[in-house]
Amino acid sequence: MKDVLPLDHWLFHQINKVWVSTWADQVFPFVTDLKSTRMLLGGIILTWILLQKTKALKTILGLVIAIAIADVTASQFIKPLIKRDRPEFSTEQVRLLVPSQGSPSFPSNHAANTFAAAFFLLAVNPVMAPLGFAIALLVGYSRIYVGVHFPIDVLGGVGVGWLASVAAVWITTRLLGLFKIHLFDRPASDDPRSWRLRRKIKLR
Repeated sequence: MKDVLPLDHWLFHQINKVWVSTWADQVFPFVTDLKSTRMLLGGIILTWILLQKTKALKTILGLVIAIAIADVTASQFIKPLIKRDRPEFSTEQVRLLVPSQGSPSFPSNHAANTFAAAFFLLAVNPVMAPLGFAIALLVGYSRIYVGVHFPIDVLGGVGVGWLASVAAVWITTRLLGLFKIHLFDRPASDDPRSWRLRRKIKLR
């Protein structure tokens, strides 16, 4: 971990203070703020429901589950355990483009939530997945650019998001029966004798 931290700080420095521009200083604080983007997200969701109807509503329910799992896992379990300081408290001369954040830095809740949504879409509604990953990547990058997270915090959020999406897929497919996908099924053997053996075991 100690070998990774210098690279983490260097990359944060590049994104936050070197690879910057006046237009990005306006765009990324907007992207990273849910209050600013809620109208845009609301429009996307409404259009989606009009186009895909029941499938969209089922997917949105699954997204809520995935995001809830990611958010609680990151904020209530991992952050209090790791207790990593935000860049503004552990790095000199941070360009802070949004209000100061009081919670620990690792992992990024924004990254965890958006990537949980993106990975869930990839599993159950692949048509919407490119949009989901585009939003997640922008949000994740924005958290570094505006000065509130290190790159490793965002990568940690990606990992939490993936795990949350797996849990949400299991809940929506196995418990709620909203989707018919075979993420948790073992691949069937080509040998009919193996199939008959499994049938006997199940019957017993």
